[in-house]
Amino acid sequence: MKRLREEMVNAINHPGLKLLLKIIVSLGLLIFLFSRINISELLRVLLFAHPSYIFVVLMVYLIGQFIISIRWALLTRPLGY
Repeated sequence: MKRLREEMVNAINHPGLKLLLKIIVSLGLLIFLFSRINISELLRVLLFAHPSYIFVVLMVYLIGQFIISIRWALLTRPLGY
C-alpha cells in the first residue's frame, strides 16, 4: 500500500503531467468563461473604453503581480528556493 502511494505521488510530481494538467484546466476555464459572454459586446466595450482607464487597470494588475512575487520570494526563501 505504501509503495502504491509513493508511485502515485511520483506520477503526480512528474513535470510533464503537471504541465498537462495546468494546460487542460486553464483551457477548460477559458472555454467556460468565453462561452458565457458575448464576445462582440466585450469588444465593443473595450474599443470605446477610455485608454487611461485601461492603462490604470493594467498598472494596478502589474503592481499587484509584482507584490505577490515578492511575497512568494520571501515565503519560500527559508525553504531554500
